[in-house]
Amino acid sequence: MKIAFIDFMDWNYSIDTPYRLPMGGMQSSLCYLAEEMVKQGHEVFLFNGIDQATTSRGVKCIPVDSKFASKIKSLEADYIIVLSDIRFASVYKPILSKKTRFICWTGHAHDQPGVMKWSNPDLHHAWDGFSLVSKWQQDKFHYKFKIDLRKTKVLHNAAGPYFKNMYGDKVAITAQKNKPVLAYTSTPFRGLDLLAEAFPLIRAEIPEASLKIFSSMKVYQIPESEDEFSDLYKNLQNIDGVEYIGSVSQKTLANELKNVSVLAYPNTFAETSCISVMEAMASGCTVVTSDYGALPETLAGFGYLASLNKDSFPYGYILEFVKLTIKALNNVISGEAEKTLQSQVAFANKNYTWRTRARQWIEWMQTL
Repeated sequence: MKIAFIDFMDWNYSIDTPYRLPMGGMQSSLCYLAEEMVKQGHEVFLFNGIDQATTSRGVKCIPVDSKFASKIKSLEADYIIVLSDIRFASVYKPILSKKTRFICWTGHAHDQPGVMKWSNPDLHHAWDGFSLVSKWQQDKFHYKFKIDLRKTKVLHNAAGPYFKNMYGDKVAITAQKNKPVLAYTSTPFRGLDLLAEAFPLIRAEIPEASLKIFSSMKVYQIPESEDEFSDLYKNLQNIDGVEYIGSVSQKTLANELKNVSVLAYPNTFAETSCISVMEAMASGCTVVTSDYGALPETLAGFGYLASLNKDSFPYGYILEFVKLTIKALNNVISGEAEKTLQSQVAFANKNYTWRTRARQWIEWMQTL
C-alpha cells in the first residue's frame, strides 16, 4: 500500500529525528509508526516542514511548500493520514484520486486549541476514518464534537524502540533499582511545579531519595532562551536531592530509566495516551500519577493513581501523591514490587510497541 502522512506543523524533522533529539509525542509517534509500516512492506511518505526532500529510515520525506497540492495529487496514495487538521479532507478529497482514503489522527484532548475546528460537523463528512489514541479521548470527542463513532478507531500510542525488551526473562528488575531514585520525564506544564512542592516531603521520609528531571520545552523545538519555565528549573536545582537534566534523546532516557525506581508524575494536564508513562512501564519503573484523563487507561491496572479532586487541590492532592510515592519507593527498594513489575514490563512489551500498533493500523485501514 502507498501511505502518506501529512503534518502541517512547521517543524523541520525526518523519521530519524526522534532517535537523536527530544521531540513531541505526536511527531515522534508518527515517525515510529511510519518506519514500522515500511518494515511491514508498505511505501510510506511524509509531507511536513522539512527543508529539503530526503529518504529517512525508508520513508520519503517531502517539504510542504507551494507545490504541495500537485505533489499530493500526483502521488495517488491509497491512504492519507493527516495530523489533527480537520479541514484537510473537505478541501483535498474532491481533487484527489477516488481510491484514496482519508484519515484524521490526533493526540490532542478535546479542549486543546489544535482541535477546536472539530466542532464544525460539516468538516467531518469528507473523512473515511478518525484515529484516536484512547477510549477516554474517543468518548470526549463524541460528546463534544459529535463525531460518528462508526468512523473512529482507538489506536493507542506506544513506547519508542529503545524501550522494547529492556530486561531478559530471568533478570530481577528491582535489583537494578536498589536506590530510591525518582524521575520526571514529561513536559514542565503537566505537573512539574507540584513535584517541586512534593519532593521535599518525600525526602523528609526517605532522606536518601533523589529526583532526576528530564523536562524542557525543547521537545516542541523551543530554544532554551525562550523557555518560559526557566525559573522553575532554577528553583528545582536549589532543592536538595534534585538533579535537573532537561530533555534528552530516547536512547539516553531509556538508559537512565533502568536505574529509576519510580516515575513521579503529579499530572494536571489531560493526557490522552501518555507516552511518558508507557516508557516508564517498559523500563520497569513503578508509576505514580493522577487519575486524570486517560492515565488510568494507559496504566491498565499498574502503578498508583492519586485523585485529582478539585476540592482538595492542590494541597490534598500533593499529600496523597507524596503518600503513594513513598509507598511505591519502599516496595521497589524492598523487592516487594518485583512480581508486579515483571508483569508490567511484559504487558508493555506486548501492547505498547510500534510494531504491534502498525499492524493494528493496517488491519483497520483495510476495512475503510
